[in-house]
Amino acid sequence: MDREFIRYLSTVYEKFKDIERDKIIDNPKLFNLTNYLLTYSEIQKEKSKYLKRYAKANKEKYDFKKLTSAYSYLRKNDIETIGQLQTKIEVLKFNSYKLNKKAKTIHKEMEDVEKKILYYEIYKAKKRIL
Repeated sequence: MDREFIRYLSTVYEKFKDIERDKIIDNPKLFNLTNYLLTYSEIQKEKSKYLKRYAKANKEKYDFKKLTSAYSYLRKNDIETIGQLQTKIEVLKFNSYKLNKKAKTIHKEMEDVEKKILYYEIYKAKKRIL
């Protein structure tokens, strides 16, 4: 009976742990990507402090473009947390895999058609000779 109770407690604890982990991952306050972007921007500003004037201006311009592009992408795709970003990445990976597989299939079919055309032209040329 003690073993069953321990097993039951272990199962309940694992479920609780999973639920709490999901709550943390989906909590926008803890893993807010906008805050991460702003922190990244501040780090880049610190790095550019010691550059010469022209290089500093170029770096800041480049960093600003990256920051606005990233922020725009997050807003456009309604991504606020790291969990949402990871989910989006997995979806994009899957779609990329499917498209790549489809492109390979189409490429192979095109090669087959080209071979058939070539064989037909060879056949026509030999038929004229005979």
